[in-house]
Amino acid sequence: MGAQGITDHCFNAPQDRINYKGSDTAYHWGSHHWKLTTWNKVHIIKAVYEFGVNVIHSDTDVVWFGDPLPFFQQQLQERHGGDGGDDGIGHKVRAKWDAAASEVGAAGATPAAADAAAAGSSGWWAPPHVAVATDSVSTMNRRGDRGLEDSPQPYAPINTGIYFLRQWSGGAAFLDEWLSWQERDVGHDQDGFNTLARGFFFHRDPDLRLPVFPDAHTRITLPRGSTSGSGTNDGSERDVGGVGDGNTTGEWAAPRTFRAAYSNTTGVSFLPASMFGNTYTYVNARLWEKLKHPLYAIHWVWGGSTLESKRQNMRDAMKFHDEPDYYTSPNLVTFDLDLLPVPPTFNSWFSTEHMIRFHVQAANYQLQQAYYAFAIALIANRTLVMPRFQCYCSKNWYQTQQCRINFEKATTFPFTCALSHVLRVKKLEAGFRLPDNTEYSGHRVFIREYSFLDNPKVPDSLKKSFVEIVPSQMPRAANLGADELVVSVEPAPRGYGQRVTVAAPLVDRELRQVLGRFKGVRVLHFPQPARTLSGFSTYATWEQYDAEIQKHVAYWCCRAPGDMRAYNLTERLQLVALPPERYKSLPALTAAGDPTGAPAPGSSSYLHEAPPLPPRAAGGRPWCDGVVARHVARHGRAEGRLGELLQCIGDDAGG
Repeated sequence: MGAQGITDHCFNAPQDRINYKGSDTAYHWGSHHWKLTTWNKVHIIKAVYEFGVNVIHSDTDVVWFGDPLPFFQQQLQERHGGDGGDDGIGHKVRAKWDAAASEVGAAGATPAAADAAAAGSSGWWAPPHVAVATDSVSTMNRRGDRGLEDSPQPYAPINTGIYFLRQWSGGAAFLDEWLSWQERDVGHDQDGFNTLARGFFFHRDPDLRLPVFPDAHTRITLPRGSTSGSGTNDGSERDVGGVGDGNTTGEWAAPRTFRAAYSNTTGVSFLPASMFGNTYTYVNARLWEKLKHPLYAIHWVWGGSTLESKRQNMRDAMKFHDEPDYYTSPNLVTFDLDLLPVPPTFNSWFSTEHMIRFHVQAANYQLQQAYYAFAIALIANRTLVMPRFQCYCSKNWYQTQQCRINFEKATTFPFTCALSHVLRVKKLEAGFRLPDNTEYSGHRVFIREYSFLDNPKVPDSLKKSFVEIVPSQMPRAANLGADELVVSVEPAPRGYGQRVTVAAPLVDRELRQVLGRFKGVRVLHFPQPARTLSGFSTYATWEQYDAEIQKHVAYWCCRAPGDMRAYNLTERLQLVALPPERYKSLPALTAAGDPTGAPAPGSSSYLHEAPPLPPRAAGGRPWCDGVVARHVARHGRAEGRLGELLQCIGDDAGG
């Protein structure tokens, strides 16, 4: 910023907080160097805070989708008690939080009673001093509720990737308390904040203090349909999530703050995961869309373990800054995906294992089309634009429930996958190639995100330099000449470019002959890559291609330990890009555990090698009888079996 002349918005961080003084040779998550860097951020924030400003902090892997200043300024405008120790609800806060002028009175309470309740709770209705993001994948805020997180819970893990820190008299002491945990070796800065704010609830450590939460006396009963949350004065519908019903005729509004365990004068609020989200809430659940909330920021966690995965997600969202050459230079191959039909009522199935297996089957079906698209791009030595892969189950580093994380219910299937759900992004960023192959020496397939051609940074001249190559529906003859491989040429249906029908399927040398006509065309589109290309004419090249493409395919994770034990299953399922007739080229994987012990963590298998499952409950009552019998006979080992029982009890719809 300074180099661009924006000097009035720059802060020169203390140099002693930039240079690492430890002995680590590598910087990685969990290393001493990494932990020290996270704490140095807090030292720098403290130096900024001492200038008397409010601070909005975000990590470098946060992308801002909207201007957050109006949201945070709203918190400041409602400020009325300085440090939060006010002696009553000010008229702005009262109007905002409990609609005291009319609605509270109609419910049987008076504005004076509301003031008294707030005064007795040491300013619970005051704005928070700190508003911080969490690692939650759901929110209690209802549709249209654009305020702070409703009814914050001490069990929610805090994520300091995004937080707002306002100026108040205790702010410096709060930061000092936070920094004091660095010397107590609790971990990185986020661990320190969780300990400071949540205390006992962070690690269930009985030696730690408890945070202070408002009691039931601070709740205000409102008429049903009134605006009980900050930011709901626009009359928008609120019918998803929420704080709960007070009774059959009204709702209650509760304060949205709590007092930090080791700073009881500090009011802490949570930023809703719908508005200040993460990769899961953005990609999988699409929370802000479903709840009609404004989207301010996404912290690209919960969506891939590598920097390359985060960068890919940003590119998918058209929020990553690439140089102009990234958008103007490549010659492209694009392709369409055919999808398996989604089983009826799939989104309400109870059986996680059945959902997992359909997801892997559907993912493999898509990857087997990408198998031919990558081959076409390799043959043409072009950049491949990724399709919108569709996912039917969430991927995570621990178990899912009904293919969702932490029992959230917002995610509906299918959703457009993060690329790391199906392919290994770090390897793809280096370019796909066949090492030491003489036929395709120097050929390397780089990728572009699925949104690439929707990006306004891509010039129209590139987009409209277009040829669509489709396979003929007629059987082809053998040993066709170069001119005979092209059946017809006509205008493309999209209104620009050409449609070229070829005598398919083509082997690689034939495809090279056809594509030689279109070297100057920027976009070659293949609606049916698997019908257009049959494979490689050289056995060794085809074998090498199989081995290399499978190295770029991701795995799905993770099964529940109970299911792993019950069915002798691996934790992971390795996705497969190879067509079934090429399965002989697949490498062997870690075998499942034996029936007397649980499979090892990290164990993988292929879906086509998995043991068959009993039919789902709606069509297989004997399986349910067996589940019930196991519960009765092995009551001492019930862990992991409740899910089975629920599948039988509640799976009448076929799930």
